[in-house]
Amino acid sequence: MQLQFDMSYQEIADVMGTTPGTVRSHVHAGRTTLKTMLGDRDTEGDRG
Repeated sequence: MQLQFDMSYQEIADVMGTTPGTVRSHVHAGRTTLKTMLGDRDTEGDRG
């Protein structure tokens, strides 16, 4: 929601019925999982 709809953590928290801290925690966990699943893409291949 944050990236797709350009919503603040507070706006997401209001929609979800939770706190901004919980939203931040979930966003962080999701980004960490995505980074782990994708691996370190910046070191693979030549990007220049």
